[in-house]
Amino acid sequence: MARKKSKGEKWCARLPYGLEVGEDGNTLVENVSDKKLVSRVKRLHRDGMSIRKIAEKVSRESYTSIIGKPVSKTTIGQLLRS
Repeated sequence: MARKKSKGEKWCARLPYGLEVGEDGNTLVENVSDKKLVSRVKRLHRDGMSIRKIAEKVSRESYTSIIGKPVSKTTIGQLLRS
């Protein structure tokens, strides 16, 4: 797994926010909209906002989870731990 990760290849079933599988089906590429969400969440948390408030705010701003649903508290917590 470490070898694949170091080569920029898909190494797990569930990819972290900000990455997606490229056209070749193996290489990982950045997902710009996901990266924006991660940056927004980290900035809001750094400014002192709670996880619950961040989830509410980014959902109102039309951000969605990977599966297209409103961003949950659990998702925000996972983003902050990554």
